[in-house]
Amino acid sequence: MNKGKRTNKKKKEIETVVNDSSVINQKIIRYLKTWESNRNQWKFEKVKQIRLVTGMLDCEKVPDDIFPIFIAYMESSKGKIRDTVISKATEVVEEMENWSALDIEAQEKLQTKPDVNKYNRARIILQSLQ
Repeated sequence: MNKGKRTNKKKKEIETVVNDSSVINQKIIRYLKTWESNRNQWKFEKVKQIRLVTGMLDCEKVPDDIFPIFIAYMESSKGKIRDTVISKATEVVEEMENWSALDIEAQEKLQTKPDVNKYNRARIILQSLQ
């Protein structure tokens, strides 16, 4: 196989992964919307719940217009998944608070400010679930 064909094959594989994640995100959004609007038709799916929790702080995975539905969904959750969400959100809030407590010189040495959007989402989650 020549080098050009290998490069094209790799590009196609990357495009497939990107498209797959887009399709997965659409399925997750549909899952939440169905939960909100038509509980009779909605069916619990552990894999989708895990993907939601994994992407809960990412605006691309759980868009801003869907985030309130996610919050309502998690408010109705029980058990380990709820504890996991609270734990992850607490970590993000504590990371920002620790960073904010540093003086400017120490903050500059770290060079990485925690993501404000993730922090804001984490605070909303904690306020809603605790």
